[in-house]
Amino acid sequence: MNRLHNNEKTGVWIGLLITLIGLALVVVPPLFGADMMAIGFGLACTGIFLLIPGLLTTWVFAGRARIMDRILAGEEILARWKYDDFQGHRQVEAEAKRSRGRNLVIYRTIVFWFVLIGGIFVAFDYFSNGEVSWLFVGSFFGFMCLLGGIAFLAPILWHRQASKASREVIISRDGVVMNGALSTWKPPFEQLKSVKFIEGLGEPTLVFTIRYLSRISLVAHENVVVPVPASEQEAARRVVSMLNRDP
Repeated sequence: MNRLHNNEKTGVWIGLLITLIGLALVVVPPLFGADMMAIGFGLACTGIFLLIPGLLTTWVFAGRARIMDRILAGEEILARWKYDDFQGHRQVEAEAKRSRGRNLVIYRTIVFWFVLIGGIFVAFDYFSNGEVSWLFVGSFFGFMCLLGGIAFLAPILWHRQASKASREVIISRDGVVMNGALSTWKPPFEQLKSVKFIEGLGEPTLVFTIRYLSRISLVAHENVVVPVPASEQEAARRVVSMLNRDP
């Protein structure tokens, strides 16, 4: 199995790339004297729609990368164990199925808002200038196609990466690393609502309920389910006790 790596840094670089592309679309047209009423307006609006999520993505993943660095350095670790190959494979398949469902719902919601906001911009442009900026429409359509590709490919890439990742589970005060991926409850965007050790109903599991800001609704909840090997059940009980005691 591969060693654990800080994959959250990839998100930082992606956020920076999106930010730079957005900034270029906003700054370059006026610098080169582009007609703002013809193509400049469409490019600038598209740039703003890229710039804002790019900055937000960079900020969020930078925080996640710092948490991952601390976990990999062994800071504030509450428990850690490894799965055998069969148990690890089963957990990866279950998580991949949940990820595909979440991404589909998120993508549909993003498309709805993009069509609504984009339609408002197109209508304003038409009533102001008597014509539609097809460059702006094409940019919006291209961006939605890009998001669709990401929503489709992300679970596939995650599954491929998780299948090769370390089977080690690390639980800290700020999050859980499982299949090489981080689930965190560090504020301001996430908060740990509860952690439970469930036994007597099949395979013993730790269930972390995390509240986070959602694109779909203001607040949503996600359950991170961590199977517990028979030899680690006492460690799981200690995790529940320590995290429920934290403010």
